[in-house]
Amino acid sequence: MRRRQVLGLGAAALPTALAGCTSSGGLGGREDTEPSTATSTPTPTPTRSPSPSPSPSPTPAGTPVEVVSRDDQPDVPVEYEVAMAERLATDEHPARIVVTIRNPTDSAVVLGEERAVRFHHVRSGDGTLYLLPAGGRVEEFADPGCWRLTDGVAIATYYGTVAIPADGSIGAESYVLGSTDLPESACLPSGEHRVVTSGRAAASAESVLGGGDDVTDFEWGFTLRVG
Repeated sequence: MRRRQVLGLGAAALPTALAGCTSSGGLGGREDTEPSTATSTPTPTPTRSPSPSPSPSPTPAGTPVEVVSRDDQPDVPVEYEVAMAERLATDEHPARIVVTIRNPTDSAVVLGEERAVRFHHVRSGDGTLYLLPAGGRVEEFADPGCWRLTDGVAIATYYGTVAIPADGSIGAESYVLGSTDLPESACLPSGEHRVVTSGRAAASAESVLGGGDDVTDFEWGFTLRVG
């Protein structure tokens, strides 16, 4: 297989059974004067190996993923938008979202935690979708065509901040994947999935990190529909 994470597939062994019997017969062309007897060996009950875990059924090629609702803007000096950068999950690539954070004010705004506010490494509320930062080799983390994470994703433990310049914006893209919480036979789950993140905003990184008086906590989210 490839990469760091490997999806194991079980294999079933074919059951076998052996049966045999022995019997006495006539010798030298004459019949036995005593009735012949036969000794049979009981047929063993076939031993079946446990059924293997079913392989994930691939996400149907061309499965659409759409943003069907967005929250009102948070009460902080930035504006959020989300759209589909790639709306179809196919054999070649997963669906992908792009989140844009715009600062319409004339002063810089600092947000934290930087990954959370960009919707990187964020799960849906039902735990079935995982937003993986785009840009790397997604095949190292998910099975192509299925687009379900094959293993947990290691995330560095630090609290980062990101500055949005005055009258500027930043964009962040994420792959839409099925999470490791799904059954092994599942791929990208159909239906609607609510995705929410939380963050804090202030005029400086020091305030965000230190909890200054100008810090404002906020939440924002949207709903994705798969299929």
